[in-house]
Amino acid sequence: MIDPVLTIADLGKYYGTICPDCVTQTGPEAGTNICSQCGTVIACHGVSFSLRKGEVLGIVGESGSGKSTVIKAVHFDIEPSMGEMNLSLHIDHSRRDNGLLAIVNGRRGFPKLDGITNIFSLNSFAKRQLRNVCMGIVYQNPILGLRMDFSSSGNVAERLLMDGWDNVGEMRHRIRSLFERTEVETRRMDEPPSSFSGGMQQRVQIARALSTEPSLLLLDEVTTGLDVSLQARVLDLLRSLTRELNLATIVVSHDLGVINLLTSRTLVMKSGRIVESGLTNQVLEDPQHPYTQLLVSSAL
Repeated sequence: MIDPVLTIADLGKYYGTICPDCVTQTGPEAGTNICSQCGTVIACHGVSFSLRKGEVLGIVGESGSGKSTVIKAVHFDIEPSMGEMNLSLHIDHSRRDNGLLAIVNGRRGFPKLDGITNIFSLNSFAKRQLRNVCMGIVYQNPILGLRMDFSSSGNVAERLLMDGWDNVGEMRHRIRSLFERTEVETRRMDEPPSSFSGGMQQRVQIARALSTEPSLLLLDEVTTGLDVSLQARVLDLLRSLTRELNLATIVVSHDLGVINLLTSRTLVMKSGRIVESGLTNQVLEDPQHPYTQLLVSSAL
């Protein structure tokens, strides 16, 4: 068996003062993630999973289910209240990943990350460096992932600089190659994303996310808000890229069609808890939990 790229254990995120009844008064059976005793919001609780290279994991659920909280915690956008995260880095020393190698050999003042236990315990600087080099994310809203007043090539170059690239010619070549791969018109690579369509902005985000050859790719509702035709093109692109690059990928979506198309395994979340997990085709074709059954029947 291939070792997991990512392992999450007992992840929890709470907003408020925890009381002894918070866990028992919330969750799928209670039908709420707000504690009736103290008002604490249990955004997620007890979330555990692992992800191997080449696997695409879907996390699905309604608004407020906790799925976005999970991906934000993994990307260090929020600080979890509890839990552990392990990110195993399979370092290719022939790569031009100076930023990553500097992290791994400790020159930046923190421990080696090749198999480190509980990355949540690292300081904020270390987390930023790790995220910038080893993770790529594509947000639902491109404004969160792109600088709209920069050129599109500049958006990708910014990330390459974080990875230690310093030759402008080599960076331009790399960016052009990425744009060709993600179907961004290279003749427009120096235009700002604000001049592009929503679908083109998402493809620029994808190019930026893939630029450092990350160990982990995160996709957060990437087609929500796009026209149906644009959704299909973006999804086809993502499906081909994740397979071609053998990426460990997490897909967060409320759309079962997206989950079915992109993922091999799926977690179903409700009220901050995982209620069902398994191979995507099994979860969608033979759902066991009443909530999953409701999701599937609603999508038909």
